[in-house]
Amino acid sequence: MKLDHIAADLARQANHQPGQPARAKLPRGLVLSCKRIDRRWTLTAARIDVHPSTDEALIIARTFHVPLGTDPTWAVRNQQTQSGLLRWYTITWTWLEDQPAPAQTELIPSAAPYP
Repeated sequence: MKLDHIAADLARQANHQPGQPARAKLPRGLVLSCKRIDRRWTLTAARIDVHPSTDEALIIARTFHVPLGTDPTWAVRNQQTQSGLLRWYTITWTWLEDQPAPAQTELIPSAAPYP
């Protein structure tokens, strides 16, 4: 399934179940989570043992139409499981939804870094 289809599906799920995260697992261990509470959106990309790359972060931000100027937060979160401790390396974007905006993928410069 293409990333734009996954993004549309996660956004649809988040709209239909506010407050509940919608998740999708992608190849190479990347997990996406999208959640909406009222007008606040949270999008997280996570992977065990290594952060998603800056290229992946840029592609995800474009595909999910993260508003320009939204700075991502890079973090490491621990999850205790029966088989041991997992270290999730995450990138999280949080923004408030304004009025519906035109597709912003063409507004993000191709060299825009997401450190």
